Amino acid sequence: MAQGTQWPTRRTSGLVVKTVRDEVLVYDLDRHRAHSLNPVAAAVWRSCDGARDLPALAAAARAELGAPVPPEAVRFAIETLGRAGLVTGPVAAAGLTRRDLMRRLGTAAAVALPVVTTITTPTAAQAQSGVVECLPAEASCSFNAQCCSNICDGVCIGGGV
Repeated sequence: MAQGTQWPTRRTSGLVVKTVRDEVLVYDLDRHRAHSLNPVAAAVWRSCDGARDLPALAAAARAELGAPVPPEAVRFAIETLGRAGLVTGPVAAAGLTRRDLMRRLGTAAAVALPVVTTITTPTAAQAQSGVVECLPAEASCSFNAQCCSNICDGVCIGGGV
């Protein structure tokens, strides 16, 4: 690593973090968003200390998981965690979609694919207002009740607003 180079750093302030089974649940108090990190994404996130480069992050995730984590998966995880606001510092674009990553990793994708699921949660005032909003067709979702159509398959199916 070059002297003075900074790498992605895990954000710790303004977050509530809980481990439930093999997932890490992170609630962002500032943005009112809840994130669910699968084991691969969680291992990469925990490894982001600002001092580790890509190979070191992959090695740390491998040590935590007991299974190899390809550099492409680490890069994808860092980009996804950066979009979620869970890492700070330089976050280079992976240039890969989840589908591209699955093609590259092949059968290893089932184990090595980092997944960060994010939902927006209402503030206390919004929750008490009684106003219920639903997501339109093609919006990213996590469960049926979020969608106006009440059909979620990763995105809301049909029945837009």
